Amino acid sequence: MKKAKLLFIIWGVIVVIIVGLFTAMGFILESKAKDYEKYENKMVEAAKDYVFDNILLESDDELIIKLNELIEGSYIDTNTVNNDVCEGYVIIKSNGDISYQAFIKCKNYQTLNYRKK
Repeated sequence: MKKAKLLFIIWGVIVVIIVGLFTAMGFILESKAKDYEKYENKMVEAAKDYVFDNILLESDDELIIKLNELIEGSYIDTNTVNNDVCEGYVIIKSNGDISYQAFIKCKNYQTLNYRKK
């Protein structure tokens, strides 16, 4: 009986440790993903400024602005997130309303539906 109780306690401790590790890993990954999402938002704001300064959008236009263009035009200062070098672009669609969507590909992160442009 003592062996069974000791074994039960050991397994309980192991389960608690494993759950704790997975929870901690989840928080760390979520925090890193937020940094990349913030960078995508920064790209969208830079693209808005770029379009305002350089382009007259017509109805039903679709435009792709590469990250390098935003950097070269000094609309955004870097292509790194947490020391992770990224490439990317912003798709701008004008059909009544103007919509902006940023896509990046880095070593440790990639936006869903990213396609090399």
